[in-house]
Amino acid sequence: MLKVAVIILLVVFSYSVIISLMEIFVPTVATGNILKAVTGETLDSVQSAGYLKAIKLGIMSSGIHALSSSIVCLFVLFTGFRKAQKWAWWALLVGGCISGGGGILPISIGDWVYSFIYIIGVVIFLVGIFLPIKAFFAKPVN
Repeated sequence: MLKVAVIILLVVFSYSVIISLMEIFVPTVATGNILKAVTGETLDSVQSAGYLKAIKLGIMSSGIHALSSSIVCLFVLFTGFRKAQKWAWWALLVGGCISGGGGILPISIGDWVYSFIYIIGVVIFLVGIFLPIKAFFAKPVN
């Protein structure tokens, strides 16, 4: 089960890296989704380039933070988690819960594209983290 969980979590963290890179290098996609969800306007209808630039920079910044978190999770996955070390399980659980909490904002503003992306990622993450729980917390054999 542990090997399967490592593969599942590798997929989730790779997915997170791809989304982060999209936010960094193509922030207009996320900007358009957020703008449409909050104001009902499209990118073409906004007159102030300054506001759009500020939104894009905010999205790029959150993408950089998400990318760094994903890289840290990959290191934890390959150092401690695949060796069934308890600290790594707890680290990924806490980090995953904090990252999964990032889906609250898109849900609250009605950005269903990002909400769907977050929900899929959280569900796959939870499967990967709880699948091998016996390997981490089984009672030792005397």
